[in-house]
Order: sequence, then C-alpha cells, then structure tokens
Amino acid sequence: MEFIKSTPSVLQQLRVEDLERWQMAGSTILKDSVEGGEAFFRLESSKGEDVIEALSSRVELDRIGDLIRMYCKALTGVDVAVQSTEQLTEKGVGWV
Repeated sequence: MEFIKSTPSVLQQLRVEDLERWQMAGSTILKDSVEGGEAFFRLESSKGEDVIEALSSRVELDRIGDLIRMYCKALTGVDVAVQSTEQLTEKGVGWV
C-alpha cells in the first residue's frame, strides 16, 4: 500500500521507465525486513533516497549548490550566488 501512496511523488523525480527498478529495490528490502521495506516505500529511508537519486535524471540544486559555488570561486576568484530559476523569476532576473 505504501508503494501506491508514494508513487505520485516518486514519479515527479523518476521517469516511468525507472519506476520498476525502484519498486524492485524496495521489494528486495521488503523481503528481508517488513519495517525496512515499508520505510523505503514511505520515502523515509536513506536507501530509498539513494535509489531514487541514482535513477533520477535530475540533480537537486540544494545538494550541489555549494560545490558549484566553490568551482566558480576557484575558476574566477569571485564569489557568485547560485540560485534556482524560481528565485530568479521572482526577482525578474535571468533568461527564463
């Protein structure tokens, strides 16, 4: 049941083609541990997050923002701000 509840949220991060691989990883955990499998499908386990991240074709800015800032500083010597497009459109800045 937890799989059905979480599928809409997971599909925002994964392609439909990757959903089966995510489900198979969770089913393997569920066979070993009911609690662990349910936590996986409720999106409450680090293993579940790791599988989604590995299958996802997108990267979350909050995870890599600091790394991008550090690279920019190393390449240019200037501190830069890395912001999401949502923040930029609110300010009326950017190319979107």
